[in-house]
Amino acid sequence: MAAHDAMELAMPGLRAHARRIAGRLRARPGWPSLATVSGDELAREPMFLRYLEQHERMRIRLHGMAPGKIARETRILAMHLHYLVNHELHHCKTFYIDEALAWMLCETDLTIDGATLKPPFPACAFIYTDSFMCGGAHAARLAGDPSTKDDAPPRIVTAYAVYDLGVKDGAELTVYLLLGEPPGEWPFIFGRTLFIRPQDSLEQIVESRSPLTPEQDPFFLSPEFTRLMRIVLNSILFATTAHLNAVKIPAGGTRRTTADDKPQPPQEAAAAPPVSFASSDDVFYLPARINISQYRRLRELDKSPTGRTLKLRFMVRGHWRRPNKSWKDSRLRWIAPYWKGPADAPIIEKGYRMKP
Repeated sequence: MAAHDAMELAMPGLRAHARRIAGRLRARPGWPSLATVSGDELAREPMFLRYLEQHERMRIRLHGMAPGKIARETRILAMHLHYLVNHELHHCKTFYIDEALAWMLCETDLTIDGATLKPPFPACAFIYTDSFMCGGAHAARLAGDPSTKDDAPPRIVTAYAVYDLGVKDGAELTVYLLLGEPPGEWPFIFGRTLFIRPQDSLEQIVESRSPLTPEQDPFFLSPEFTRLMRIVLNSILFATTAHLNAVKIPAGGTRRTTADDKPQPPQEAAAAPPVSFASSDDVFYLPARINISQYRRLRELDKSPTGRTLKLRFMVRGHWRRPNKSWKDSRLRWIAPYWKGPADAPIIEKGYRMKP
C-alpha cells in the first residue's frame, strides 16, 4: 500500500488529523489555492503542535520511552505530517509509475533547466513497485546507515513532492521517499529539500540544498541517493507532460477511466497492467507506451558485460526538449530512450552468443 495508507494503518486517525489541519489552512483568509505549507510554517500551527505533544505524552505514559528516543520519533512524525498535510491540501493527487516507465525514466538524462521543473500539482505522490526504484531505495538506506539490517528490498516506494514558490530567488522542492515496511510499522523515510533556480540545470538542482540548510549531509550527494532523485525528477517532468492522458484507477476498484473521468477505450484498458498495491484514494496510472517484449529484451542487456556494451553502443538515452516557440502545444517534450541501428532482437540475441 502507499505510504499514506501505511501510516494510517500504523497510526489510526493520523490522516484524519492531517485532513483537519489542511482544512484549517484552507480556511485562512486569502489562502492561495495553489499554496503549500512549509515545514517551518506547519511547526507554528497549533493543531500540529498539539498532536505531537499528545503523541509524546502517550509514548511516555504507555511505553516509558526515553526522552532522546521520543525526540527522534517526534521529528520523524513531523516529517510524515508535513507530506500528509500537503497531500490532503491538494486532494491526494497520486500517480503510479509502472515497471516499464520506471526503467525508461532511469534511462533518461536531466537535460533541461530548472524553469521546467514544476509538478503537475503543488503537492503530489508517486508510487513505484519496480525493481529499479525499490532496489535503489534499499541500497540508499544501507549506504546511509550501514548498521541497517540487510533484509530484502521493499516491495513499494512512495515519493511525495511538495513545491514551494514562496522562497527568495527561486523555489523549493521537498521530496520525501518512503520505503514500505511490514503492515503496522512506519515506512522508513528520507527527506530532502532542493533549491530550484530557473537558470540552473536539473543536474545542478539534484545536488542543491535549501539556502536555509546550513550544511549538506554527504549522504544526500551519494550515488545511491542522487540516482533516486533523478528518477523522481524525471517522474515529475513526465507527469507534467502526460497527466492529461493518465488512466484513473478508482480507490478500491478495478474500473479504469481517463483523467477526465471518461471510460477508457477497451484497447487501452487491456494494455493497463493490474496494480500490485491497495489504495484508499484514486490513483493516476501513467502508461509507458513501450512494447513490452522490446522492454524486456532491452532490460536483459544489463545482465551481461556484452549486453551492457551493446546498450552503450546502440541505445540512445531519453532526454527532454523544449517545444519550438511557433508550436501551439507548449508542453515539454520527452524523447523516450530508443534503439538505434540494427533491429534490436537480432543484436541482443547475437550479444548473448558472443563471449566477452
